Amino acid sequence: VSELLEKIEKMVEGSREKFYSSEIYLETESQIRAMETKILKEREEKRMREEMEVKEKINKEVQDSLRKIEGVIEEHEGDIRQLNDRTTELERKMKEERDAEKKRELERELKREVERRTEMEEKVKKLKEKRERERREMEERHQQEMEEIREVYEGE
Repeated sequence: VSELLEKIEKMVEGSREKFYSSEIYLETESQIRAMETKILKEREEKRMREEMEVKEKINKEVQDSLRKIEGVIEEHEGDIRQLNDRTTELERKMKEERDAEKKRELERELKREVERRTEMEEKVKKLKEKRERERREMEERHQQEMEEIREVYEGE
């Protein structure tokens, strides 16, 4: 028995470096958990960065698009104000005009101006609808891209 114990003793001493204990196992497990935690944290940070980049890109596109539409709307609204002034002036001239021929000419001109104003108002209405539609589409696209990013990271 003592001879066997001596042999075991020598074997353990000789392979000290190769000896695998529960202490080494626990240390390795701890390192693996730390690495997994680090990897998960890095993945989460990357996902959040990607989401922010997508969000900023879409917001910029939305703002640019809405700014363009707003510019056109303001331009048309300016035209409408001018047409309103013009029709008011024509109505005033018609009331003052005594000559029937000139009065009919003013009426025709007034009718044309009113039609132009109506067309402009319709254009503005359509542009406002387009602006709202584009805003909604951009929001939907934003939601969809965020969902795709989340799915990519959840799938890993």
